[in-house]
Amino acid sequence: MGLFALVTEALMALAKKEQTRTAVLLGNCPFSSGIAAVALILFPDLVPFSLSLWDVASSSMSQRFVLIGAAFVTPVVLAYSAFAYWIFRGRTPETGWGE
Repeated sequence: MGLFALVTEALMALAKKEQTRTAVLLGNCPFSSGIAAVALILFPDLVPFSLSLWDVASSSMSQRFVLIGAAFVTPVVLAYSAFAYWIFRGRTPETGWGE
């Protein structure tokens, strides 16, 4: 809870200074800390008082299949996103679209 409040205060301060890169990185911290908190609360029981992490895990063969799929798909998605950002860079008007 303390980390969340600290990051939120830093984000509020950076919003006035227009430091976009730092603000984007700090913007991910509240979500990451929330997910980490839920994981720490539930670990090792994913279904509380019933099933542990090891009981609900899939077989090692299906985990390998997903890992290999992610290894091929992730670079394609990242390359496509980089290409789209490269194509559309600088196309936004200085005053924005609403004015």
